[in-house]
Amino acid sequence: MTPAELHFHYTEAIRTMPPFEYSETFTHLTKEQVAWQARTLAYLELQGKVLDVHSFKSAIARSAMPASRVAAGLEFYQILTTAVTRAEIEMPAGARGAFVPVGDQFDALRSITELVQGANHDLFVVDPYADASFLLRFAQAARPGVHIRILRDAKYQEIGRQLQVAKDAWVGQYGNEHPLEVRSAPSKTLHDRFIAQDSASVFLVSQSLKDLAVRSPATIQKADAGIAIEKLEAYEAMWQDAPPM
Repeated sequence: MTPAELHFHYTEAIRTMPPFEYSETFTHLTKEQVAWQARTLAYLELQGKVLDVHSFKSAIARSAMPASRVAAGLEFYQILTTAVTRAEIEMPAGARGAFVPVGDQFDALRSITELVQGANHDLFVVDPYADASFLLRFAQAARPGVHIRILRDAKYQEIGRQLQVAKDAWVGQYGNEHPLEVRSAPSKTLHDRFIAQDSASVFLVSQSLKDLAVRSPATIQKADAGIAIEKLEAYEAMWQDAPPM
């Protein structure tokens, strides 16, 4: 398994990690907890890091007892965050993304800002829940003249109204210096969140940009060439069919 694949699986393991909570009375692990442990251990074994595997197995043993379950959960998290970092270091520089732990909103801001700055002429943002926060937090980092396009889901009318107000103010202030278009795809037709630079590089984002790393860890991962082409072809077609805001 490649470092990029391991990076994806480790970040998914952190994102889907069930709670391991203290209990004064004896309780068995749930089926969800046991399944998560088994799946995650299998990925650690694939990477072949003997110490990580040993530590994870020890934490599994401790998690069987309610009194030590919280400590075991913290060890699971520590092992996986280290594994994510190791996998990212082993990835080719051009394929590296970012792992943003829960609560690290400044790191999330920095990561998205760097993607916005990386576009030379076109920045295409696909996010069903796109709201005014993208313009308020990120868009000003774009280079002058870069065409910013945002494709959102028409279902979410309240945040759409907020985005409309921000979009009108943006166009009124910046005009062609920072050209902006927003379009609304039909309800429930957007199934991805990503940022594309210059119709070439596509960065997949695990959460809506407005909630990035607020309640759970987030990942920002560069898609390989084949996936990038598929995403761009599909969503460019949706863009062409979507009515402007």
